[in-house]
Amino acid sequence: MFILHSSNKTENLVAHLTAVIENAPLASPFEKEIFLIQSQGMERWLSQQLASHFKVWGNYQFLFPDKFFSSLAQKIDSSLNDATFDRNLMLWRIETLLRRLDSNDFLPLKQYLSGENSSLKRYQLARQLAQIFDQYQIMRPDMLTAWQKGDMLYHTATETWQKALWLQITAQTGNKHRGSLWLDVIAKFNTAKEGTFSQYLPERISVFGINTMPPLFLSYLEG
Repeated sequence: MFILHSSNKTENLVAHLTAVIENAPLASPFEKEIFLIQSQGMERWLSQQLASHFKVWGNYQFLFPDKFFSSLAQKIDSSLNDATFDRNLMLWRIETLLRRLDSNDFLPLKQYLSGENSSLKRYQLARQLAQIFDQYQIMRPDMLTAWQKGDMLYHTATETWQKALWLQITAQTGNKHRGSLWLDVIAKFNTAKEGTFSQYLPERISVFGINTMPPLFLSYLEG
């Protein structure tokens, strides 16, 4: 069951959360309360609020959504491992690829990296691209799927070199990136009999203080 509590005041959301925890306690005292948050600051603040309200507060876990979903995917199917698309690994993989930009598709990158401080510019660009591709996996899996099929969505010069670079990356890693793996899990949830994966799922997941969520996150939670 997916229930949404909304308010423009965080204190009101805490009141809703404490009411849920009090009125619908978990079946087992050994079961952890799972919270998905967007920052460590929110983790500290919410933990303090709950400790202040309940006086005795323990057996809980705060997680960032991407870490939780990736961990759950691997529990559901050990082959669903997105470690090869870790952002730090991607950074150095991209940095290496930027050293040999042979195709004319990469002309804008060649021009940017030419001249002085090319090593520094190459590293900074690789870091930025690793972050962008990391976001694409969750925010735009549809675009990455189109690229794998040889299609483009916007037909711009920027999309041309991004697509070409992404295809070079997946030629090394395979195309099962994080978003693709999560879609596989969602498909498993939607086609499995009720209770099939209950042993891997927490009894309750509370998503707190996350202002925006990509559609893929919501589909995962609904699944």
